[in-house]
Amino acid sequence: MRQGRLRENRKNDMAGKKGCRLCGGRVLSSGICSECGFDNSKSDEKYHLNTYNEDGIRLHQGDCEEILNRRKPGRRPESRTRGKTKIRTQSNSQAQTQQKEQNKKTAKTKSTAKTQTKRFKWLRWLVVLFFLIEILDSVSVALEGVSEFWSDLKSGVQNVAVEFGFQADEEEYDDDGQNSETLSGRPERESWDENADGYVTIALEPGVYYVGYEIPEGTYQLECLNGSAGISIWNLADAESDSEYLILYSDAEQASYQEYMDGEECPWYELSSVLDLEEDMVLAVDSMSEDVWLTGEGAGMESLAEHEAQEESMEDCLLDTEETATAGVDFPTGVYDISISGDAPCAYVQIEKESGYYSGILLSEELEEYLRYPFEEGDTVTVTTYNEDTEVWLLPGW
Repeated sequence: MRQGRLRENRKNDMAGKKGCRLCGGRVLSSGICSECGFDNSKSDEKYHLNTYNEDGIRLHQGDCEEILNRRKPGRRPESRTRGKTKIRTQSNSQAQTQQKEQNKKTAKTKSTAKTQTKRFKWLRWLVVLFFLIEILDSVSVALEGVSEFWSDLKSGVQNVAVEFGFQADEEEYDDDGQNSETLSGRPERESWDENADGYVTIALEPGVYYVGYEIPEGTYQLECLNGSAGISIWNLADAESDSEYLILYSDAEQASYQEYMDGEECPWYELSSVLDLEEDMVLAVDSMSEDVWLTGEGAGMESLAEHEAQEESMEDCLLDTEETATAGVDFPTGVYDISISGDAPCAYVQIEKESGYYSGILLSEELEEYLRYPFEEGDTVTVTTYNEDTEVWLLPGW
């Protein structure tokens, strides 16, 4: 029916009777379509209608509105949809911005790490270069003095062999044409003119001897006739000089050593090499025997000087057993004789200096006194006694 109506209206249009331009329905006198409500009074120039398929199904008013309100392809979304899209777009933009910032930070961190790695590599190579320069410098200095080094080494090894009594090899240690028989290590006895004015022979008790006061300046040899002895020699005027230490064994001690060592030769002998003792030198004798002798020729006994008087505050001082006394605090500094008394006395005296050097003295009936030990500020002394009535005293040395 609608198709027929539509064809009829079209025929009417062709006959001069106009129907609704939208749906072909009947147009009222006001120009409004009675079917779809379209205002046909408007001109075609101001109001353009899309064409419709006249062969299709005729649309009623509701179908027309649905067609008109249907979103066409490419149509912009409504404001509410645009708002959501905008918010979503802004969120994506912030994420992109944050990602860019993160990428920048990551790139900066990597750049800093690369820079630090480069600096570390340069520093490492500089350190290596520095050590190479030091090594090359040392090698050049060593090459310049290589002949002197080997000469000193040869002499040092030879002296060690002599000092400890080892048999020197004839081919390796041929000194100025002398054969190994003269370099056996056993010191030879020096010939002294006993009638010379400066000739002396002195028995040295355990203690400290100052050259120029107890021993005249001169050239001497030390000899141990009984037991053994340790001899220390140093220079008071030269604090940086090395001290010399000698070990002397009497003939009886050497024989005992050889027996204990299954015939091995004792490296220490009863006679020392020749010593040149000068002013400001000190000689300390540690021995369980009083049979240590100094023999030689020098300035003579009449050249000896007297020690200057020590402080009046120095007096006899009894050291407490198992307690530590400090020089300059518990007793005045100075030179003291360390003495022991009592019935069958026996005590061990340990002395330690601020430099860390320490010495131990065993006092008994065989060794009742150690002479002229110098106590300096801060030196400590600790006494251990082995009998109840044993007493250890410090007595002014002069």
